[in-house]
Amino acid sequence: MKKKLIFIGGASRSGTTLIGNVFSNCANAVFLGELFRFFIYRNNDDSRKVPSEHTSCGCGVPVYKCPYNVYNNLIHDFPYNPNLYSKVRMSNFFYKLNKNDLDYIRNYNYYIFNKFKDSTFFVDSSKMGKLYKILKLFHSESYFIWVYRPYKEVVDSWSKEKSYLGSKSYFSSAKLFAIEVFWSFLAYYTTKSKNRLFLNFNNFRKDPNFYISQFNKMTDMSIPYFEDRHMKIINLNHSMAGNPSKGDQVYDIYLK
Repeated sequence: MKKKLIFIGGASRSGTTLIGNVFSNCANAVFLGELFRFFIYRNNDDSRKVPSEHTSCGCGVPVYKCPYNVYNNLIHDFPYNPNLYSKVRMSNFFYKLNKNDLDYIRNYNYYIFNKFKDSTFFVDSSKMGKLYKILKLFHSESYFIWVYRPYKEVVDSWSKEKSYLGSKSYFSSAKLFAIEVFWSFLAYYTTKSKNRLFLNFNNFRKDPNFYISQFNKMTDMSIPYFEDRHMKIINLNHSMAGNPSKGDQVYDIYLK
């Protein structure tokens, strides 16, 4: 059996969406990490839905209704409808877990989202140990891809977004930053070096086929090469990946 590529860590919306779309035809790719902060909103509980001003692609539609948002194809009513996972084969991972583990992962993400205070990063070691045990089940059959941004860039991008996220949005920039750090930390400490690859998604975004070729050489994968015609790229006015008003190149990406 071929090993799976498990992407885990904290990538921005644009980075995660690009990675998801590039690897969407690879049945061996599954995704953890940044996607988790969307899981808690993909249900019928109105109190957990993302506010209308927080959109994913700048189209003006709430993120949970946006027709272009790749997450809409994955996560709604998580995790009990496998038909909605076809884009990036989420079911390869989640349907090997039992319902208790699924609920645990989902609830823990909701827990850390609400427990972080603006100036505090805190991880409950007992809960983290449980997540470690869940992920460890896949060490022998998986390559864990640690998706990361350079630490300084993470800090800079969250600082730029603080005024946008902190005042008029339900989200707290400190909470989301903490979750991003948490998943990168968890990925680093729960994977064996021989099965752990590192992916700076800013470089990946510039030349995805170079990284795909490296993955194919280092693993037993046969990942299809990325073709630009499958994607449409929008230059945003706001994004967690940078500040366009200061000349940063900021993109959000979705399927045509």
